Amino acid sequence: MALKNDDQYIKSKVLARISNVPRFYVPKILKKLVDTGLVDSLKGPQGGFKLKKYPSEITFKMILEAVGYSFCIDDCVFGWEDCGDNETCPLHDQWIELNRTFQQWAEHKTLEGVSK
Repeated sequence: MALKNDDQYIKSKVLARISNVPRFYVPKILKKLVDTGLVDSLKGPQGGFKLKKYPSEITFKMILEAVGYSFCIDDCVFGWEDCGDNETCPLHDQWIELNRTFQQWAEHKTLEGVSK
């Protein structure tokens, strides 16, 4: 949708084809994006989906959180419940650093400039 320069709606099956995402999965993603206000939907023959904001206003963090990604940097890469400051897994420090870097990128990078 960010690649489109017009204000027209695009069908989910078209989005599935051009993004190479399975056709049955795209509507599930789109529903979450609609529910969070990032995407607008219109039913009917001329309907489909379009961004509700300018690409420059939508960060990757907004998208990831809309589809259920958690930016909790304290989660253990191995899923260990007792991994923390006192008792850590082998990748604890590297995982925390990677998560912080990824979160900063996602907070600042927008859909503006996304290309094929």
